[in-house]
Amino acid sequence: MPSHQHCGLKLSTLAPIHIGTGQDLQPTEYVIDKGFLYRFDPLTFVSLLPLNERKALEALASQPPKLQGKRAIDEAGKFYTQVQRFIYNHRDTAKLASIAVRPVAGSLESYYLSKLGLGVKDNERSALHIAETLKSPYDHQPLVPGSSLKGALRTALTNALLRHERSPGRTQGKARAVEQSLLGFKQMNEDPLKALKVSDLMPCKALVSQILFGSSVKKEDPSRSNSRLNVTLEVIPPFAVQALQGELRVETCLLSPEQKTRLASILTIRTLFQNLNAFYLPQLREELDRMGQLGMHQGYYLDDRFHWINQVRKLLSAVGPDLENGNAALLRLGHYAGAESKSWDGLREIKIMQGKNKAARYGITSTTFWLAGLERKSVSRSLPFGWALLERVDKPLSQDALADFAEAAHAWDSDVSACRDALKSQRATRRQRTEELQAEQNKREEADRLAAAKAARREKMSAAERKLDQLQLQLENDQRFNIKDSTGVLRSLLTESVQLAVVEDDTHVIETTKALFVACCDFWGVNRKKNAKLKALWKTLNG
Repeated sequence: MPSHQHCGLKLSTLAPIHIGTGQDLQPTEYVIDKGFLYRFDPLTFVSLLPLNERKALEALASQPPKLQGKRAIDEAGKFYTQVQRFIYNHRDTAKLASIAVRPVAGSLESYYLSKLGLGVKDNERSALHIAETLKSPYDHQPLVPGSSLKGALRTALTNALLRHERSPGRTQGKARAVEQSLLGFKQMNEDPLKALKVSDLMPCKALVSQILFGSSVKKEDPSRSNSRLNVTLEVIPPFAVQALQGELRVETCLLSPEQKTRLASILTIRTLFQNLNAFYLPQLREELDRMGQLGMHQGYYLDDRFHWINQVRKLLSAVGPDLENGNAALLRLGHYAGAESKSWDGLREIKIMQGKNKAARYGITSTTFWLAGLERKSVSRSLPFGWALLERVDKPLSQDALADFAEAAHAWDSDVSACRDALKSQRATRRQRTEELQAEQNKREEADRLAAAKAARREKMSAAERKLDQLQLQLENDQRFNIKDSTGVLRSLLTESVQLAVVEDDTHVIETTKALFVACCDFWGVNRKKNAKLKALWKTLNG
């Protein structure tokens, strides 16, 4: 038995997958406009606002709600509404600050617009929160963490051990205790599944997440949904054929001698894949049968021609030998995939709520399941969560087997291309806007510098020099607006300037006053030698 095995992996999504992060995209971090959701960087958004709008936002933010007293919720809701409205009213600027663009259905945009600004009630405020799926921080493309895949491998492996080792007299226990008994360890550092090294599954082609509605529906009657269990969430799109890649390593050299004797034979890549199929394949077939018996619409939410139930059955038939030989594996990943996909056969105790003020009961199967689609509280054209097909790179599946799924993805591919074009366009416009704002900022700074320098000079001026400065500004103003009034403000400033220049008796001041005197007379069109008052004033200046 080799002490080291390695294989490359490729993952194809058969249904939407949501890898929860615990983080929500807040309605103050995105805008929806004309079929696209623009996620923007708040700091960039603020920096791109015109100065007067930035001050308006600062004024709004400087008056946060009081969080005490009977009206705290109302005040918080009102404040939240104002912020949301401000952002939406400046959505063109928010779009320029985009870091990611996602296409959205018209139904989601209509829902967004109907709820925009609501925030008085907690459920209304949370209605526009979007649960994020895990994405790369570098390119914002969704990914499947190695921990999710390893969790599926662990569940399938321990379920196989349970099926093999469990005796009729064995009693149920805590999950951790049962797992430790099956795998033969007590301390975490003794866990034999440390021999499994699973990398993150990263996109190997352009992969843009989708924004969908998730609805919890009754298994016996999908038309009945729990109105409190409806979410808006981001998912890895279905039918992303061979779109994610990673690697799996099995290092049995990390096992103790006792663990090698007991587990090395089943810790092979082939056996791990076969255990995945033994655990998940019956669950998928049961779900397909149940959906078919309930008469659920089989169409894909972006393409009515693609009948999901029939196509998945066709795929299972086509890759059946590969599943049996352990060259490929069927599995279920992420949130909303159902309790059955994360618990062992025969030892399930699924908590089933009975309603308000009623004690919960426990059963071996759940009574509800989750569907994802473009319409809120609708099962039509919706898909279940989490199903995926894993294959070994060294034993690739036939491309024909996955051709129908690749074809169904084309409806999404065109939207993805539109997103890339939109983001590229917004970034180009943002660069232009940034340059314009920087030029305006430079101009304001230069004006401030000149004003400061002028103010500093004025501090050092004599009374006559300050009056001359006023005279110069008034002359420029009158010239700008063509105010030729030889008896108005400009004339008064000229007289005051002459009087102060005579008192100070400074040669430079007197010469400057003379120059401005001549400039004023020329502007008025008056001959100072023929105007008695101006002639007398000039004589005073010349002593």
